[in-house]
Amino acid sequence: MQLPDASLEQATLDLLLARGQAGVLGPLASRGEPTVSPTDLSAVVRAFVARCPGETPDPARLAEVVDRAFGLAAEAWPRAWAKPSRIHTSPGIQALASFLAAEAWPATEEGEAPAAEPDWSRLARSLQQMHRWVAWSQADARRGEPLAAEFFQELTASPADEAGAEAVALKLSRLAGKLRVMARRRNR
Repeated sequence: MQLPDASLEQATLDLLLARGQAGVLGPLASRGEPTVSPTDLSAVVRAFVARCPGETPDPARLAEVVDRAFGLAAEAWPRAWAKPSRIHTSPGIQALASFLAAEAWPATEEGEAPAAEPDWSRLARSLQQMHRWVAWSQADARRGEPLAAEFFQELTASPADEAGAEAVALKLSRLAGKLRVMARRRNR
């Protein structure tokens, strides 16, 4: 039986909320209360539902995928994850969710079936390459590369709505693509 997207979204969100500190909400919690809104958390789940290939996934499996993807992001940006930063804002969390889902299930060539399982190695490589080029806080922007400071300025200037999140997600995706090209050139 296939669940409609809204039912899948709610079932997955319920599972993530039930995990609390042990799951994706752990790094986003402050004194046990989420620092991102329920609307943002729903947008996180929607980003993964939209990219998930094939038939409607099991909500428990989708919750595991969201947890693992955000776990990799937390490893890439531990300072931003541990304390309030722009990663905890609507554009930040929504953009990161869109980026993580797109990197986990990359677009395929026309006619190819998308992979059923997320590409965890691709996602981990992208995050490792990007961690020094993306700043989620003012302190990281000052310490990082000029490109990191530029990213932080764009994130700060982004409207706190879906359009702002989409603009930040696009910037993250373009940066990941550029870094992949640079890595391939270095490995030749």
